[in-house]
Amino acid sequence: MFMFKAARRYPGFIKHHCIMLAMLAALPSAAIAGIQVSTQTKVVSSVPGVVARATNQGRVQAAQPVKVTLWMNLRNKAAFDQRVAALYTPGSATYHKWLTTSDLLTYAPTAADLQTVREQLEKDGLAVKVDESDPFAIRAQGTAAQMEAAFGTELNNFETDGTAFRANATEAIVKGAAASLVLSVSGLDNVPMKPLLTQAVNARTGKPLAPVPLAVVKAASSGLGGYFTDKCFHPATTYTLGETGQLPIGVYFGNVYSTGSLQCAYNAAQMQAVYGLQAVYKAGFRGEGQTIVVVDAFGSPTLISDANEFNKLNGLPLFTSSTLKIVDSDGQPLSGPLSGNWVGETSIDVEWAHAIAPAANIVVVATPSEDDQDFQYAISYATMHHLGGVISNSYGTPETEHGAVTLEAYNQVIEQAAATGIAVNYASGDHSDLMLGTPAGATLVPADTPYSTAVGGTSIGVPGGTGTAMQTGWGTNETLIAFDKADISDPPYNYGNDLGSGGGSSLYFAKPAWQKNLSGSYRLVPDVSLEADPLTGAVLVYTDPLYGTTVEAIGGTSLSTPMFSAFWALANQKAGHLLGQAAPIVSTLPSDAVTDIVPVSSPTNTVGTVVDSDGATYYSAAYLAEPLVHTKDFVSAIWPVSGEYLNLTFGTDSSLTVAPGWDDVTGYGTPNGLNFVTAAATE
Repeated sequence: MFMFKAARRYPGFIKHHCIMLAMLAALPSAAIAGIQVSTQTKVVSSVPGVVARATNQGRVQAAQPVKVTLWMNLRNKAAFDQRVAALYTPGSATYHKWLTTSDLLTYAPTAADLQTVREQLEKDGLAVKVDESDPFAIRAQGTAAQMEAAFGTELNNFETDGTAFRANATEAIVKGAAASLVLSVSGLDNVPMKPLLTQAVNARTGKPLAPVPLAVVKAASSGLGGYFTDKCFHPATTYTLGETGQLPIGVYFGNVYSTGSLQCAYNAAQMQAVYGLQAVYKAGFRGEGQTIVVVDAFGSPTLISDANEFNKLNGLPLFTSSTLKIVDSDGQPLSGPLSGNWVGETSIDVEWAHAIAPAANIVVVATPSEDDQDFQYAISYATMHHLGGVISNSYGTPETEHGAVTLEAYNQVIEQAAATGIAVNYASGDHSDLMLGTPAGATLVPADTPYSTAVGGTSIGVPGGTGTAMQTGWGTNETLIAFDKADISDPPYNYGNDLGSGGGSSLYFAKPAWQKNLSGSYRLVPDVSLEADPLTGAVLVYTDPLYGTTVEAIGGTSLSTPMFSAFWALANQKAGHLLGQAAPIVSTLPSDAVTDIVPVSSPTNTVGTVVDSDGATYYSAAYLAEPLVHTKDFVSAIWPVSGEYLNLTFGTDSSLTVAPGWDDVTGYGTPNGLNFVTAAATE
């Protein structure tokens, strides 16, 4: 029944599901970085997994320019891994004694090694660039034909799910003396990373709720309060739906999710209150002396003006040229149409990091593309140039879409950051376990890497029937109960899972030491969580290419991740030094520092009875919440929206399930204000 319903909603689901299962089975035994094809060749780029389900559009034109980044093997890699492990082992002599740049460079390739690889690339006709400040990478440019010859592969154009991309159709190799020196090559494929912000949408139309023009909000005497509210749920009510005097008639009773003409979105002060931040600020911790690095593709040409409008509406300190800086790690960011709403992504990252740590500086590293190589290079650039103590990243793609060698490249650059005490945080994703609606599965890259901290999502303010608001793991199912007040759905139509916190088990990376008490053998995601549900979301100001500068309700792990990054900056301030990767510390914090998100339910979840010519049919709360998979406890509410009546569930995240302790929806839980900051700082 579950697969059948998914197939109704998502055309091609069964075909894609089968492809997905094949990819899942294949990945753990896929070739890892470092496999030797022979003593003189080495695989440096696997075929991306997404190619298996894509349509081949033919060969890339021979003269098309292509840029690649070669990530070099570390010298004494085993010794480096052991040294990093000691940095994160409580009780070791070097615990939290971070590597300096000079220390890190002792593991860099030698000048002779770099020259060997440079000569090989130049022999193949490529233009080569080595940044003296970052000897871990070599960048090269050339035509597609030159790249094919240099790496022994063929570059093809592909298309899937409306996205066009380039990829190597066969494994790429490095030959000769360079073979033992290169870890991976990124850039032969340009499969795009996806930003992870989400908007509240009408389930039936699929269209986002309408944004409000900034000018309208500014002109209103009530400001944000005239258009947005954190009072999103109301006491249980009975709705009688259907044409008066005619069948069918539906009578539904349950909690109500309704904001009238407003949208559900928390402002900065309201979100600060949710997480007990006023006590943190009163204790003297607002982020002074800290810098949060935000990595996004392209950036936003209106970022500073948008962010300062957000600050004015929320009573936050305005940014100056010294407190908000925008840099690019490799040339100027691209201009023109911005794929995947990176303008909005950059805005939410900056605005909500600032809302949590209002005195911290922010540096935005804007990459010139949304490709792996530029995101990897941005992390390395931020590390080698000491841009800040926390790096916040709100993007990702399914692990199974990539090749194994690409995963190793991400892991290496993030490990180098961790070695210097920098916390690198990634959003865990907005589409639950990726099993519905997408032919993928497992966790997202780079949230799945052992040296990153993966940030999941929750829903806040949901009713518990006790008069107090609760948190649930973010995961929403939607069921249509009426097209309008006079036209019911008979029977109710389960749309199924809409959005939810990403999580689960990596299929590639082994479980890190600090997860030794958790089940399984592979890296588990997420580690921690904060508000991410767009239905209980946050206010965002940004300049949309179509709508101009607007204010709207926004969510996604693109909201939870910059908020957690800001929390970690506050902990760094309290400690007086960098704390390094957050996840190992979070896993050890006491219960009063991290709020464990546990299964919750409401005594007034939605139930209904439909009377038609066949008689009366009762629909239980569980029926109206389907598909529940492993979930038994949830909160549901009736949502009258755009004339329709929907049943929403909160805490239903496909096959992922909230549980006491660590779980694959919320990790260990959510930060608890001053207790979290204090406990993290003393580890």
